[in-house]
Amino acid sequence: MPSLTGDFQAEFADLTAVMIDEVAADVLPPADRVNLAARIVEGFHKMWAGSSLYIPQQMKPAPALNIENSRERRDAVIRAEYDGTSLGVHRLARRYGLSEISVWRLLAKAPE
Repeated sequence: MPSLTGDFQAEFADLTAVMIDEVAADVLPPADRVNLAARIVEGFHKMWAGSSLYIPQQMKPAPALNIENSRERRDAVIRAEYDGTSLGVHRLARRYGLSEISVWRLLAKAPE
């Protein structure tokens, strides 16, 4: 798990500054935007330092499925494609935009 030091802290500060520039460029002068970005990073660090923080992946449409298909259909396809290996879980997670733990849970759960 990365900590808020070194490269991660710099990347997080840069990302925060870019986001602030996108939403507040017309409202705040550049010096205030930089200061605000630094305060957000410091607040994030104070709140979450030493914690495990899970950030879920954005839901992506699966390549083999229509966006209109239900979760049950997706789960059935994942179960059918599972080859019984850990590498298979990794591949399915990447293909369907899920975390590996979500695929393991889906496979452990009986079909509805």
